[in-house]
Amino acid sequence: MTIKDFLHIYSSNTLAASGNQTLFYSDQRQYTGRIFYKIRTGGRYNYAFLYSDIIDSTFNDGTVSRAGTVCGGYTIHSLRAGICRCADFESFNRAFPSDPERLIEMSPDKKDNALCVADFTDITFDGCASRVIEAGTYALTDPVSLCFENGDFLCLEITYSGTKVPYHNETIISTYIKNGDAWKESKLMPFPAIVGYDRPISKRIAYIGDSITQGSGTPLNSYTHWCAVVSGKLDESIAAWNLGFGFARAYDAASDGSWLYKAKQNNAVCVCFGVNDILRGRTAAELKLDLKIIVERLIENGVKVLVQTPPPFDYNASLTEIWEDVCEYILTELPQMGCAVFDNREILGKKESLNMSAYGDHPNSEGCKKWGEALVPAVNELLSQVK
Repeated sequence: MTIKDFLHIYSSNTLAASGNQTLFYSDQRQYTGRIFYKIRTGGRYNYAFLYSDIIDSTFNDGTVSRAGTVCGGYTIHSLRAGICRCADFESFNRAFPSDPERLIEMSPDKKDNALCVADFTDITFDGCASRVIEAGTYALTDPVSLCFENGDFLCLEITYSGTKVPYHNETIISTYIKNGDAWKESKLMPFPAIVGYDRPISKRIAYIGDSITQGSGTPLNSYTHWCAVVSGKLDESIAAWNLGFGFARAYDAASDGSWLYKAKQNNAVCVCFGVNDILRGRTAAELKLDLKIIVERLIENGVKVLVQTPPPFDYNASLTEIWEDVCEYILTELPQMGCAVFDNREILGKKESLNMSAYGDHPNSEGCKKWGEALVPAVNELLSQVK
């Protein structure tokens, strides 16, 4: 099966961002990690996962990894999925890391159990328990039938080894590495590019952007970032995929690599870039060209596009000039290319100075709620254009 076929069968069933943000150096020993994803839609479906050796976006100053960096290959020795039932994210966060081993292994019938993982199911690759992810390649898992209730967490357990291993450094979901007989908080493990399930859906929307789209600024496991708010207001038949990464730039997506390829497989894409570009020296002309390329590439692939203005980020005077120039370009010129636009400045900026963030440079849950709710009508209008 090709990746394109895979992504047209399986859609994301979590609003957590995932994929390869950057890489870390390891020692070829085997390690076992667990990642907890909150499931968006309950029910029994076939689940499958996509792994990659390619970095999607530039991390920090780019010295460790950039968009398109090839890690060099790593091995997944085993993969399995468990079901974690938890009433709310506060209970989840209290449960870890107080005594995660005890809580993980407790059976579901224990009434004092705030968090449990049960019913682990092995996941294979072409019928095999292990898979070498060759340098610069992808690997698709076989489907596995899983049944979740709304609000459950998927516990994805992976045993891996390698020397340069991709991971998601700024994830805001719970992740743990086994350390002897105990578990410790760690993000150092491969993350799937998608938590895919084969539920019949009517339309697909993806959100591509930086750490603000990823959800930084909102609490761990809260799923209160702006695109989660938007997705919660959409028709249940619409699938939503969060493709946000911390430190990401518009030119990462404009390079038209693996990251934008994933976005192209959707019916609609909401684009929110510019903060990192502006902060790291991109000129207004360069950023405008990058945005133009992103819009062109998506539209060429039949995708409906909505571009947002770069959120306020307490820019200084010179950066504010670039920000205002780019915002004006988005609102006046990009619509001529056939895309929708959304101005978030009045929602997120301070009244006396819109370049200053009212809810933090990475908008908190309050700001994301107002932002997401204001954006819903524009997103619904965008999706109505999908035939």
